[in-house]
Amino acid sequence: LEEDGIDVRLIFCGRSVEWVPQLTNPERDAEHKFVQVYGNVFDSVRHRAEVCNFCSIRFGVHEQVEAREVPIRGEGRDHMRLGDYVRDGWEIITF
Repeated sequence: LEEDGIDVRLIFCGRSVEWVPQLTNPERDAEHKFVQVYGNVFDSVRHRAEVCNFCSIRFGVHEQVEAREVPIRGEGRDHMRLGDYVRDGWEIITF
Protein backbone atom coordinates (compact mmCIF):
# COMPACT_ATOMS: atom_id res chain seq x y z
CA LEU A 1 0.00 0.00 0.00
CA GLU A 2 2.75 2.41 0.93
CA GLU A 3 4.58 1.72 -2.33
CA ASP A 4 1.40 2.80 -4.16
CA GLY A 5 1.29 6.11 -2.29
CA ILE A 6 -1.47 5.12 0.13
CA ASP A 7 -1.11 6.51 3.63
CA VAL A 8 -0.96 3.56 6.03
CA ARG A 9 -0.89 3.09 9.80
CA LEU A 10 0.00 -0.18 11.49
CA ILE A 11 -2.01 -0.37 14.68
CA PHE A 12 -1.01 -2.97 17.23
CA CYS A 13 -3.91 -3.83 19.58
CA GLY A 14 -4.65 -6.88 21.68
CA ARG A 15 -2.01 -9.59 21.89
CA SER A 16 -0.29 -8.25 18.76
CA VAL A 17 1.44 -5.67 21.00
CA GLU A 18 3.64 -8.52 22.25
CA TRP A 19 5.27 -8.67 18.80
CA VAL A 20 6.58 -5.09 18.89
CA PRO A 21 9.50 -5.74 21.29
CA GLN A 22 10.52 -8.77 19.24
CA LEU A 23 10.25 -6.98 15.89
CA THR A 24 12.29 -4.04 17.17
CA ASN A 25 14.87 -6.14 19.02
CA PRO A 26 18.36 -5.05 17.88
CA GLU A 27 19.51 -8.64 18.50
CA ARG A 28 16.72 -10.19 16.43
CA ASP A 29 19.17 -11.97 14.11
CA ALA A 30 19.45 -14.55 16.88
CA GLU A 31 15.66 -14.92 16.97
CA HIS A 32 13.44 -17.27 14.99
CA LYS A 33 13.58 -16.73 11.20
CA PHE A 34 9.98 -15.40 11.30
CA VAL A 35 11.07 -12.60 13.65
CA GLN A 36 14.10 -11.81 11.50
CA VAL A 37 12.11 -11.52 8.28
CA TYR A 38 9.17 -9.58 9.69
CA GLY A 39 11.50 -7.45 11.80
CA ASN A 40 13.26 -6.32 8.63
CA VAL A 41 9.91 -5.51 7.02
CA PHE A 42 8.82 -3.71 10.19
CA ASP A 43 11.93 -1.51 10.02
CA SER A 44 10.78 -0.18 6.65
CA VAL A 45 7.32 0.80 7.97
CA ARG A 46 8.17 1.52 11.61
CA HIS A 47 7.38 5.21 11.09
CA ARG A 48 3.78 4.11 10.44
CA ALA A 49 3.36 1.98 13.60
CA GLU A 50 1.32 2.80 16.71
CA VAL A 51 0.61 0.67 19.78
CA CYS A 52 -2.47 0.64 21.99
CA ASN A 53 -1.65 1.99 25.45
CA PHE A 54 -4.08 -0.23 27.35
CA CYS A 55 -3.03 -3.39 25.52
CA SER A 56 0.67 -2.71 26.01
CA ILE A 57 0.05 -2.36 29.76
CA ARG A 58 -2.25 -5.40 29.89
CA PHE A 59 0.22 -7.66 28.10
CA GLY A 60 3.26 -6.36 29.98
CA VAL A 61 5.23 -4.74 27.14
CA HIS A 62 4.55 -1.03 27.75
CA GLU A 63 8.05 -0.23 28.99
CA GLN A 64 9.68 -2.21 26.18
CA VAL A 65 7.58 -0.49 23.51
CA GLU A 66 8.29 2.89 25.07
CA ALA A 67 12.04 2.15 25.19
CA ARG A 68 12.00 1.23 21.49
CA GLU A 69 10.31 4.58 20.75
CA VAL A 70 7.26 3.17 18.99
CA PRO A 71 4.36 5.62 19.55
CA ILE A 72 1.82 4.53 22.15
CA ARG A 73 -1.75 5.85 21.77
CA GLY A 74 -4.34 6.14 24.52
CA GLU A 75 -4.49 8.18 27.70
CA GLY A 76 -3.91 6.89 31.21
CA ARG A 77 -4.90 3.25 31.17
CA ASP A 78 -7.32 3.64 28.24
CA HIS A 79 -7.44 1.95 24.86
CA MET A 80 -6.45 4.00 21.87
CA ARG A 81 -9.53 5.36 20.09
CA LEU A 82 -9.89 3.60 16.74
CA GLY A 83 -13.09 5.57 16.16
CA ASP A 84 -10.96 8.69 15.77
CA TYR A 85 -9.33 7.12 12.71
CA VAL A 86 -12.68 6.24 11.15
CA ARG A 87 -14.01 9.74 11.83
CA ASP A 88 -10.89 11.13 10.11
CA GLY A 89 -11.64 9.06 6.99
CA TRP A 90 -9.36 6.08 7.57
CA GLU A 91 -10.49 2.60 6.57
CA ILE A 92 -9.74 -0.12 9.13
CA ILE A 93 -8.34 -3.36 7.73
CA THR A 94 -7.59 -6.11 10.21
CA PHE A 95 -5.52 -9.23 9.91
